Amino acid sequence: MPNYRRRKRNPYFDHIGDILKKVVKKNKLNLPKLDLRIREAWNASVGPLIISQTCLDQFKYGILYVKVSNSVWMQQLQFMKEEILDKLNRALEKEQVKNISFSIGPVPAESPANKPFELKSKPLNPREIRSIEQCISPIKDPELSDILKRVMLKDLQRKKS
Repeated sequence: MPNYRRRKRNPYFDHIGDILKKVVKKNKLNLPKLDLRIREAWNASVGPLIISQTCLDQFKYGILYVKVSNSVWMQQLQFMKEEILDKLNRALEKEQVKNISFSIGPVPAESPANKPFELKSKPLNPREIRSIEQCISPIKDPELSDILKRVMLKDLQRKKS
């Protein structure tokens, strides 16, 4: 019976995985961890507020791993998990995300997708302001007219942006 011995690792050779890691790190290449479709579906499913508090980590074997900024958000997202899963799979047009795993971890603030939602206001022209004031003029209560004026101004600014 032949004696099979295990070959010792040659110290002059490196594993290809080790070489690739070094090249990626040296050249500062960002390899995408997630499919772009999953990232877009997540953004469409959860909205800007949740996007600002989360960071998609990886997608393996049908499980989407998500980093969350703190324990309060993690608890809230646990309650919303089934609803998010439904929306996510509807956005992907086929059920491929079986589960979502939330964990507390770093959420990069510099990422454009993770910035809090801000409404950029655009200035209104004089005609738009006059039309708002005409709509409000029949209202006698000054507090109510002020509230309606602010709401109508914000609505027009939102529509313009």
